[in-house]
Amino acid sequence: MIDAIATASFERILTALREEIGAERHDMWFAKVKLLDFRRGRVTIGVPNVFFRDWILQNYSDDLRRISHAVVGIELGFDLKIDEELAAQHRKTIETDALREAMAEEAPANLDLTLKRFIERPENRFARSTVERLLGCSGPMADDDLVEKFNPLVIVGASGTGKSHLLAAICAMRADETGPGRVLRMTASEFTARFTMSLKTRTTEAFRNRFADIDLLCIDEFHRFRSKKATQVELRQLIVGLIQRGTQVVLAARHYPRETWGLAASIESLLLSGMMCWLEPYSATSLVEILRQRRSQGQTMASSDLVRRLARGAKGSVTELERRLARVRVLSALLGERLDSGFLDRHAEELDLDGRSVVNPNRLVLEDVCVHFGISVDALLSKRKLRSLTAPRQIAVYILRERRGLTFKEIGRLLGGRSHTSIHLMHKNGRSAIEADDALLKLVARVTSRAAPGES
Repeated sequence: MIDAIATASFERILTALREEIGAERHDMWFAKVKLLDFRRGRVTIGVPNVFFRDWILQNYSDDLRRISHAVVGIELGFDLKIDEELAAQHRKTIETDALREAMAEEAPANLDLTLKRFIERPENRFARSTVERLLGCSGPMADDDLVEKFNPLVIVGASGTGKSHLLAAICAMRADETGPGRVLRMTASEFTARFTMSLKTRTTEAFRNRFADIDLLCIDEFHRFRSKKATQVELRQLIVGLIQRGTQVVLAARHYPRETWGLAASIESLLLSGMMCWLEPYSATSLVEILRQRRSQGQTMASSDLVRRLARGAKGSVTELERRLARVRVLSALLGERLDSGFLDRHAEELDLDGRSVVNPNRLVLEDVCVHFGISVDALLSKRKLRSLTAPRQIAVYILRERRGLTFKEIGRLLGGRSHTSIHLMHKNGRSAIEADDALLKLVARVTSRAAPGES
């Protein structure tokens, strides 16, 4: 049973939050929540559904922690749980058909990932033409010099720019020529998992034999091999062997080899020995056109004005634009409000339609570092002592101390309540790592410029 003191403290936190974010946004997201538990520094809040839970965690978790410290003297942790009673009440107030339709928008369309369906725009023209030349130089009339120059082929681009689509297109066309059994496509995580399992089960030879009779190997998310030393050694030997016998290797990554921290020099050199092409982030105009062409005949296209406004804050990513569009549709249905110009005006700040909302620069540092290393912010802030989390924490601490000017105590609080000693050690080790690695220096500059434009 929740005592009166806990209830009063929770109400004071919500009142302070209301004063900070405004009555309209507070009433929209917190009027229908309830306190489920409050003990040992953690507060459990009941919410009506998954969408409310995810939205509050994404947009208000930092505010809740900060305000709780001001109200009760310590920074509380907040857990959100779907409450059946709230869920039943909320279901009665929304338009079920509209919600069902909106949720359907969140499911990605079953796109035919062929080169023909890859929509050409100025930002991807070079990459597309490179793939066309690669596919055109296969077969009995192939130009051996061109094949050698294109091996390995490395496709570089941010999330949502079409790397996976191009890989799928290459695999589909080559499978039509040689048969599906001679084409192998996987992610870096899948390769690592299979290789690790082969070591544990002593079936390494069987693992290697899987690549013996293939004509094409495509590996997506290549940047996720960073810091995996044993896997990189195995991977390099595999790629060198495949290239020597004429097997085409195609790799996709978010960063250039020299900008990928934790990549062995031998792997970096191997990637740079072939052909490299890039996919630039899309302009808002290109995003709108790509979305228009990707809509299947059975789907309705949102208003051009809405799509353009969403595209401006989509960071050049088709995936992000579609996610934002789905988010707007779901919010409209959940609130039972019609998706029209009035809705956009009322909720523009909440939805950040133009991508201009004020963000916490220190939180942005953590997010950017996590994106670079391929981990989640939750993992970074956790108490887990994993090798894969050591470097990201050190780099984040260094940036927060040297470029953001936070004290060790402030950084410790930001990183989940860590001690002054542990933060000091992370800072020391981070400084040493950065001074010895140009790629990390570039990362620091990039993250700093995003967190506080004008600083470097």
